[in-house]
Amino acid sequence: LDSVECPPTFGSPPDWIQAVVAGGTKALAQATEGSEDDRAKAASDLKSKKVGRGDLVIGIAASGSTPYTEAALEFAKSKGAKTVAIVCAENTPMSKIADVTIHTAVGPEVITGSTRMKAGTAQKMVLNLISTATMIRLGMTYSNWMINVSMTNRKLKERGMHMLQEILGVKQEQAAKLVEASGGNLKLAVIMGAAGCSRKEAEKRLTAAGDNLRKVIGHLGTGRE
Repeated sequence: LDSVECPPTFGSPPDWIQAVVAGGTKALAQATEGSEDDRAKAASDLKSKKVGRGDLVIGIAASGSTPYTEAALEFAKSKGAKTVAIVCAENTPMSKIADVTIHTAVGPEVITGSTRMKAGTAQKMVLNLISTATMIRLGMTYSNWMINVSMTNRKLKERGMHMLQEILGVKQEQAAKLVEASGGNLKLAVIMGAAGCSRKEAEKRLTAAGDNLRKVIGHLGTGRE
């Protein structure tokens, strides 16, 4: 779910954060419990993603001992990728494999063994923190705004317009003109509005700043940091 939400929220390429699930996407709609024991399939699934140096593989399992996830972490390490285990128990097999372990100590479930409850919720929150912090560091946000949002529906278009009005202090009509002139790219629209420049010049400045709007606005000496 976190991987699916990142592109529309942050405008990140779909291949930046990818989900690999035991049993494949079918398992998201219909449980395939036996899939989590298939170690060979874990290696095969990660091999198809061409995991290697420069990648980070996060293994998620409440028990910390799911065979599929263990094997996935082992394969990732063998290919030079960095690894993280998110578990809800101490001293787990996954913790011994991973470079870093995040232990969410949620305690026993209300319904014993039903890890979709506290364990699943806690692990989802950890994934939210990791993906959000990563996108902030990569310049995919500006202040607390989703400045890279893909305006693909009415709700997101309205959100984008509102952000532009807030950042630049302009009225809706001016914001609409900037959105149109920028080709729907909010970062470019902000630069064009703040610097009074063309789209081409805005693109040049944004590229020079490594696609980081905060750096461009900082050089202009305006805008909300």
